[in-house]
Formats: sequence, C-alpha cells, structure tokens
Amino acid sequence: MGYDDVITHLGEFGPYQKRIYYLLCLPAIVCAFHKLAGVFLLAKPDFRCALPYENGSTYELSPHLWNLSYPPNERCSYYDVDYTEEYLNGSIPRSSNETKTCSSYVYDRSKYLNSAVTEWDMVCSRSLLSATSDSLFMLGVLLGSFIFGQMSDKLGRKPTFFASLVLQLIFGVLAGVAPEYFSYTISRLIVGATTSGVFLVAYVIALEMVGSSYRLFAGVAMQMFFSVGFMLTAGFAYFIHDWRWLQIALTLPGLLFLCYYWIVPDGVYYGLSWNTNNLGGNQLVNFMISGGVEIPGYVLLLFTLNRWGRRSILCGTMMVAGVSLLATIFVPSDMNWLIIACAMIGKLAITSSYGTIYIFSAEQFPTVVRNVGLGASSMVARVGGILAPYLKLLGEIWRPLPLIICGALSLTAGLLSLLLPETLNKPMPETIEDGENFGKKPAPQETAEEGGTQELSGMLNGKSS
Repeated sequence: MGYDDVITHLGEFGPYQKRIYYLLCLPAIVCAFHKLAGVFLLAKPDFRCALPYENGSTYELSPHLWNLSYPPNERCSYYDVDYTEEYLNGSIPRSSNETKTCSSYVYDRSKYLNSAVTEWDMVCSRSLLSATSDSLFMLGVLLGSFIFGQMSDKLGRKPTFFASLVLQLIFGVLAGVAPEYFSYTISRLIVGATTSGVFLVAYVIALEMVGSSYRLFAGVAMQMFFSVGFMLTAGFAYFIHDWRWLQIALTLPGLLFLCYYWIVPDGVYYGLSWNTNNLGGNQLVNFMISGGVEIPGYVLLLFTLNRWGRRSILCGTMMVAGVSLLATIFVPSDMNWLIIACAMIGKLAITSSYGTIYIFSAEQFPTVVRNVGLGASSMVARVGGILAPYLKLLGEIWRPLPLIICGALSLTAGLLSLLLPETLNKPMPETIEDGENFGKKPAPQETAEEGGTQELSGMLNGKSS
C-alpha cells in the first residue's frame, strides 16, 4: 500500500491537517517580505549633484539655476564654473562648457526619507553596487535552495525549517543595523538563503500531509499567502520611510513562528521514507497592483489545473505572459497606462505558471529526493533572479527592453515545458525507481506480463476471467 493510499484511508484533509497546513502557510508571508523588500530598501529617488556653493540644500532648484549648473539631461556632472553671486544671478555668462564629476549628491526625500542607495551614494558610477546587492540576495536564494534542500532530505524537514528561521531572524536584524555596504549585502545574501529553507520546506511538508485530491488547493493556496506578503510589503513601506527600520520591521514577524516547534510535525513522507520601477507612475501603487494580480492568477489555477492538466496550463500561461510582454514593443511611450496593463497581464500569467511549476515539480520527484529536487529546480530559477537587477538597468537604454527580454524567455520556456510528463491524476513517485519510470509508456511485453499476472491472481481467487 502506497503513501497516497494510506492518506486516502485516514483522511485527505482533516481538521488536524487543516490546522497545520494554514500555520505552514503563514511563513510564506514573511518570505515575501524579504524577497521584495529590496524594491524599497534600495529605492533610488531623483537626485542631482550637490553644487560647490550648496550646504544642506534640498533637491528643489529653480529652472534658472538648473540650466546654469547642469548640462542637459545629465545628473552625474555639473559645469565647472566659478559660482560667484554675479554668475548665479546670470549677469556673467558661462565661459566654459567643461564639466566636473559629482563628489556628493542631493536627493529628493519627498517619497523616501532615506534608503541604502541614498545613504551610501549608490548612483552614477556606483549604481552597479545597488544591482549587485540585489543580485547577491538572489544568489543567496539559489544557494539556500541547494543547501536547505539537501539538509531537509538528510536531517529532516522540521530541523531544517527552524534552522532557517533562526538564521533569518538574526541576519534580517543585522542587515537593518549594518554600518556599511559590505556587511549589509552579506546579511541580505544569508537572509535570501533562509527564505528557501523556510518556504520550500514548509511547502513540501504541506503537500506531503494532504491527500492527492487536495494537493492542488494546498499548493496554490500557499502561493496566495506569498502574494498577501507581496502586497503587505508595500503597506510597510508606506508607513516606514527609513530603510533600516523597514528592514527590521519586516524581519520581526518571524519571531511568531518559533512557537511552531511544538506544533508542526516533521514531514510525513520523510518519516515513511527517511521590475516595477521601470513602469512609470506611482511606485507604491504599481507594487500593490503587481501583488494584487497574483491572487486572480492563483484562483485561475483552482478552476483549471485539475481539468486541463499541469503541462498544458504551464505552457499556456508562459505563452500568454510572453506575448503580453512582447506587445510592449508596439505601445507608444506616452501611453504609460497601456504599458502597465500589458506588464500586469504578463504578471498575472507568469504568476499562474509559477504556482503550477511548484506543484508540477513536487509531483515529478520521488519522495526520497523531493526536497532536493524541488530545491535544485528553485536554485536554477534563481539564476533569473540574480540577473534581474542588471536586466532592470537595461531600461535606462530603452524602457521596454527588460520586458521584451522576459517575454522572449517566457515563450521559449513555455514551448520547452511540453517535453515534461503530465502528472494529473497520477500518484507521486516514492522511490528512485518510481521516479525513473515516471511518465514512461510501458513496453508491450511489460503490459502483457501485467495482464497475465492479473489473470493468474484472479484465477487463484476463484475469479477467472
């Protein structure tokens, strides 16, 4: 009797399973906090060079002084002139067009009191530092997928979950009090690694403790909790404008999950087996919309995934995402609302594919290596996350370029997904041998042998056909 048969006999989603399941969904909210916090921690407001005569000036500058001080469309240099009172009054014409590189900056603090970017001047020639910090966070997510995936299958789901959680709390706070760029970036890298340990392990425990008929709901609903965290991140950023306090505030809710140690069991299977910134408009509103469109994306899966199959949904949603993002090529630059609409349609579709791929992947791998397999898949996915901060910089060359690249990759991935075996209405493999045979069509000889075995069994039981 297989594990799915045992669960079906005992109850696929009873009161105890529901209670534990919903408790396991809550950490997904905090993981979303950490994964999306970089949008606000590394926010880059409008800025300009601080001029030699200025001392503690605000960002605002009269058009007259702006034209006298800066070259057109240039924020990283200023005219090398003698800033006398006569010059600033415009009575002395500029004698040279030579410029000097900025040594300090003045930031627009109307939206953000400060951010890591403004505190450490990660603009102009130092702008790559911001992208690198974001990229290294995703490198941490990649490493965590591999490290905690291995730990989970070797040491157990529960110890891995709590080790990840404790590390997340410690280094989340350290990132908020970091005195300089290097310690901040390393702390965020470790936090990124722990999000894989917390989320992936909770996800696997949740899917393993429910019956096959509830596995779709269990996988999709947990992703919805991540979307709730997505939107709540914008709420935190709306009220907390200091990046250090924001980082700490997004970390501390994780303390609540330490009490799970006495509530959440180890995995049942394990016991048996051993770019919103480049869209224009208000950044907080765009961020909220981007999180909000995830909910209908996941709801769509509840009505379609068990009817049309994992593979067809994955392929279809990736194709829709690709087409909608590529459509931005043909949208005039002054129609900002249409660019946002295309991007949000792409986000909705890619959310559905994201929810599908987690369930699809978990059903592909056998029990004994499920966490390793899911972790390895997540690790490969993080390559995109590592490159994303640099991809965002391409928007400064041509605004739709990041969306076009993502659209082309989405179309390619959608077509490649057709190579995977369908898992709908099939029991999850439990052993390595089950995994190797999963999706293969039985050879004619094997089919004949199975038929003969069934006939012999029927004869022995007095039920000859």
